Amino acid sequence: MASLESTGCAALSKTYLDRSVYIGEGTHASIQARSLLTTAERLFYEQGFHATGIDRIVAAVVAVR
Repeated sequence: MASLESTGCAALSKTYLDRSVYIGEGTHASIQARSLLTTAERLFYEQGFHATGIDRIVAAVVAVR
């Protein structure tokens, strides 16, 4: 990947922050992430994307635990 300086975006290079995260297989975090995404997908299908807020997803995940 080309650096921001080499693409002519030197001003952006000072403010760019890579926020990507790798969650390994089988870790507690990956199990929680998979649960959250599965629950969100189910609620989007049942209630519609615009009718499903983050509060409703989190409440459903907590209720399952």
